[in-house]
Amino acid sequence: MEQITANTMELLKQAPMTVDGYLASGIIDIDKRLGKGYASSHPELLGAYVMACAKDFHTSSLCSVIQSIEISLEEGVTRICEGIEDHPLPLT
Repeated sequence: MEQITANTMELLKQAPMTVDGYLASGIIDIDKRLGKGYASSHPELLGAYVMACAKDFHTSSLCSVIQSIEISLEEGVTRICEGIEDHPLPLT
C-alpha cells in the first residue's frame, strides 16, 4: 500500500481537483449513455454520480488499509509463534 505523504493543506487543495475529475467524468459518462446535455439538465444525477465515485474510492481505500493491517498482524503473530517454538517455556 502506498503511504500518504501529503500534508493536510496539500490534501485540502487536492480535494477540489478530485471532485472536478469526478464531475468531468460524470458529464461525459452520463451524456454518453443518456444523450448530450442530459447531465447538465439533471444535476441531481450528476451529484449522485460524484457521491458514488467518492464512496467507491473511500471504500476501496479503507479496504486496502484494513488488508494492510491484517497482513502486518498476521506477520507479527507468525513471528511470535515462531519465537515461542524456538524458545519454549519450561514446563514446571
